[in-house]
Amino acid sequence: MSSATDKIDDLSKQLEEKIERGVINWVNNDHFFDFLRNTPARWMLALIAVGTLYGYGVYAWITEGVTGYIYPVLIFGAVLLQKLSVRFAFDDDSTIDEYQHTRRNRAYRRAYKRSGWVLALVLGLMLVRSWEWTTSMTAQNMFWPLPNGALNFNCSIEQAVIGLEFLIGHFVIQKYLSWGMRGERN
Repeated sequence: MSSATDKIDDLSKQLEEKIERGVINWVNNDHFFDFLRNTPARWMLALIAVGTLYGYGVYAWITEGVTGYIYPVLIFGAVLLQKLSVRFAFDDDSTIDEYQHTRRNRAYRRAYKRSGWVLALVLGLMLVRSWEWTTSMTAQNMFWPLPNGALNFNCSIEQAVIGLEFLIGHFVIQKYLSWGMRGERN
């Protein structure tokens, strides 16, 4: 009985290794998705990613009744196209060459900087909004401490979900946008 299970385990391990080698070979030598890997395609994918992340995100945020379930599907589609365009360089360290390794590390550094700038922009806008509210209240002879609502952002549950989806999508897509617009070397 144990020899039969050992044979099945050996066969399953061989099949698993064969499938893994096939996938790695496909990723390294694939020519089917070459149309996603040239410079014009990288520009188009960046526009798709930014349009999906910011464009649809703002539309879903300001339009009542727009479901937030479409947004993560669109973000997933944009991320999948980005992954195919960079040959899954951010997913597995063993399948990339030195050029892709260097480019990936540079993309990570850029993504962290860009995410910091976006966070600073959001915090700056919140402070400006708070400052405008504070100056309008002090002009009406109201004193500190501010009444409730100085930094109060009223939003529905749908808007909160869309905001959370935007945040997650932003951090996932940012590394692909930071990869650069130049296509693969031929």
